[in-house]
Amino acid sequence: MPTTYDFVSLKGTVISISQVKQIIFAAKVTPKYDISKYDFEDRASHDGVVVTAKPGALVMDVTKLRNAAKERGFTEDKLEIFSPNTAGAQGLGDGTPYEVTINMTAETVTQLLAANFFLYGFKAVQASLAGGSPVVWFATQEFSATTMINWEEQYQAYTSNSQIIPGGDIVASFAAGITLGETLNVTAGGVGEVTSTGISTAISILNTVNTPFTCGISELQGTSYNALCAFPLFGNNEDVIAPIEKVFLMFSTQPVNTGTVIEQSYGPGILIDLTASNQRTVNYDINAGWSWGGFSWAQQFPPNSNLVPLLIEPSSPNAGKVSLVFEAA
Repeated sequence: MPTTYDFVSLKGTVISISQVKQIIFAAKVTPKYDISKYDFEDRASHDGVVVTAKPGALVMDVTKLRNAAKERGFTEDKLEIFSPNTAGAQGLGDGTPYEVTINMTAETVTQLLAANFFLYGFKAVQASLAGGSPVVWFATQEFSATTMINWEEQYQAYTSNSQIIPGGDIVASFAAGITLGETLNVTAGGVGEVTSTGISTAISILNTVNTPFTCGISELQGTSYNALCAFPLFGNNEDVIAPIEKVFLMFSTQPVNTGTVIEQSYGPGILIDLTASNQRTVNYDINAGWSWGGFSWAQQFPPNSNLVPLLIEPSSPNAGKVSLVFEAA
C-alpha cells in the first residue's frame, strides 16, 4: 500500500492543493521533499487534500509538516495532518521505553554551548552481513545540567540509493513500519511490503530483484524515525539486522547531520549498555570526560576511536536462542 498523507481542514478552513505543496516545500528537512514525487488530489469528503507518495519518494515527517503548516497560519485547530499507513498508525503499539540521563555542571554546559559543541547519539545493531556502518541517530545542541535522552522500541526498515561512505548522508527513498520477526520484501524501485515472516529476534530486509540498494533500520527518537545503520543490500539477497540496546554518546564541535555515516568518533565518547536496565545515569565534564561509577555497563572511548566494531556487531551463531544475563545493581 502506498504511503498517504491527509491534510484535513477544520472549523471551516479551506486548504488548496497549492497550499499543501507550499507546506511540504517549507518543511525544515534536508534534503527538501521533491514535490514531483507525490500525487495530490482533493479528499473524497471534500474537506482537504490527500497526498500519495510515488515510488522513490522520501517518507515525510508528519511533525515537521505540522510545524511548517503552523508557520503558514494553519494551526492545529485549523488543519490536521496525519498519515494513516505509517508506522505510528499500523497498530505496532508503544515499545519499551528507554532513558539515559546525562548530568553536567552549569560550568560545563556554559563552556559546551559557548564553544558550539553538539551532542551526538548512535545506536548499536547486530547484523548477518559485514560491510555495514553506523550513522548519526540524533544530533542536538539542546542540553542542560540534566539532559534526558528517551526512545522507544519502534522501528522502520528503509531502502536508499545513497552510497555508504564515511561522511556521506544516507537518505531513505522508502521506509515502512516494521517490528521484530517481520520482513520488508523489496521490489523494483526499492519499495516493498512488510510480511510477518522472519527471524523472531531481528528485522529482515529481502531484496527480490537484481538491483542492489543500501538498506537499514530506523528507530523512533523523539518524534521522528532516524536511521541507526547502513548496509549494502545485494540483488536477490537478504540482510538480517537486530537492534540492540547499546548507545554511544559523544560531544563534538564537528557539525554533521542526522543520518551521516560516521566510522570514527570526533570527541570523547561513552558506550552505554541498557540490556539489563532500561534507565542509566552518567556524568560528563568538559575536562574530565565521562563518569558512571565504574560499573560494567559503560565504557569510555577517546576521540578518533573506531565506531564500527562498537556499533555493528556480528550476529551470534546462536541467534534466535534465548539467553539470560544477570547483572548486579
